[in-house]
Order: sequence, then C-alpha cells, then structure tokens
Amino acid sequence: MEPDIPLKRTAYVIVHPDDFAFSVSKKIKNTDNFKTKLSNKIISLLEWNAKIIILNLNFGYELPEFLQKFKNSVKLIPNIESESSMEQVWALQKILLLELKTVKKVIMTGGWENACFKHTLNNLLYNFDRIRKIDSITEPFECEIKYHKVKKKYWIEIDQDFIF
Repeated sequence: MEPDIPLKRTAYVIVHPDDFAFSVSKKIKNTDNFKTKLSNKIISLLEWNAKIIILNLNFGYELPEFLQKFKNSVKLIPNIESESSMEQVWALQKILLLELKTVKKVIMTGGWENACFKHTLNNLLYNFDRIRKIDSITEPFECEIKYHKVKKKYWIEIDQDFIF
C-alpha cells in the first residue's frame, strides 16, 4: 500500500504535451478543453509545491504555447534534434536523483500512450518488468530509478486523465 506522500515531495512528469501530439491522438476529442484541464492541473499542483517536469516534443528549449505561463515554475527537458530519445530519459533520471532529492513519488502522464510515454516510463524504471499496457496501471507501485551509480526507491503513479 502506498504511503501518504505530500505533494511537495512529488514530481509530476508530463511527456510531450504538444499540439501536434494532441492532434494525432485518438484519446483527445477537444484539444482546447484538454489543454485547459491540463493547465488547471498544473496550477493546482504548483499551489501544493509539487515539482513539474515537462519533456518537450518540440526541438529546443521553448515550451508549447499553452504552457508558456509556467516557464518559470517548471523544469523543462528539451528535445535536442541530434540526441536520441534516451537522452530525455537520462535527463529525467538525473533531475530526479541529483536535483530533486526530496521527491519520493513520481506521477507520470502524457503521450503518446503506446510510444513516447511507454518508452519513457519503461526506460526510467530500474530492474522492473516492462510495462506493456499503460491503461492497465491503475494503482501506484514502488520501484527504483537509477542514474549512474545512484539509485533510489520511488512510488510511481500514472495520471490516466491526461494520457493521450
């Protein structure tokens, strides 16, 4: 059973929240409504001092337009054209283990559910069985995340409301 972990000890990770990704997702019926709900979720989490980490789908260091208002409140992991998709996973591991040392829980969401999101989740977790169906994860689970020689146990939760 998951312990009661305060939001200030939580990192909320959003994988590739981008207009292009939204437009090709079969899960999003109304893009504007989805963006508004996701923005409201971020505002709520920031009010409770949760750490927000965004993995950018666009190349470079600029947040998607609808998230620009959060640029001083979130950690952005850029997508650099010459780097592999693993670079973002390694950057996320580094942030969690070396910068956000007080974090005990990681809530993940984003897309695409069976591509970028699943790749990020499966490569983030250390010594854990590969996750095949994201929608089958309905309860938080405990696992380790490792960056070089540093490893730590976290509770992982999937926010199914914003999986696309």
